[in-house]
Amino acid sequence: MINLKNKKAAMEMSMGTIVTIVLLMSVLVLGIFMVQNIFTAGDEALEGISGEMNNQINELFAKKDLAVVMAPTDKQITVKRGDKPRGFGFKVKNDVNEVQSFTYTVTAAGESKIKEKCGSSMTIEKANAFLQTDEGSFKLGASRIQQDGEMILLTIPDSAPECTIEYRVDIQGDQGFIETGKMFVTID
Repeated sequence: MINLKNKKAAMEMSMGTIVTIVLLMSVLVLGIFMVQNIFTAGDEALEGISGEMNNQINELFAKKDLAVVMAPTDKQITVKRGDKPRGFGFKVKNDVNEVQSFTYTVTAAGESKIKEKCGSSMTIEKANAFLQTDEGSFKLGASRIQQDGEMILLTIPDSAPECTIEYRVDIQGDQGFIETGKMFVTID
């Protein structure tokens, strides 16, 4: 009789274990599904931003004889502290009749301007640290406009002060091309 009770207890223990495993696997699959949806939504949002900027930039190249076009065209964006990355874009037009290699750097403009607008705790190093991409390079065919353009994203930590920082985009080509663009980023 003692043997029968042990078998019954062992059977109940294994049934409980199986139910627990099934529940944990269900939660794991649901968690993976939710994380995948979150990342997919983030990618689609960035592609949407990039698509809108490309359309604005292409319209400006069609209307005016410009070498560099920044978007948004009013050269101002607002980024919320602790929010998802936001940014701005630019495209370059290669006016020479040969392939040209371009490099660009993005930096916050002027320590004194930053301190004046953001307070003494903000430094140029901190402002530059908000940039996810601060430099890059690309090649562009003869007399061509960049297909996709470049996207500059910023991530602003919760600790950043509310202020506006001017960022400079310096673009240089290996055939003598030099341009500078500006974007004003307001931290909200």
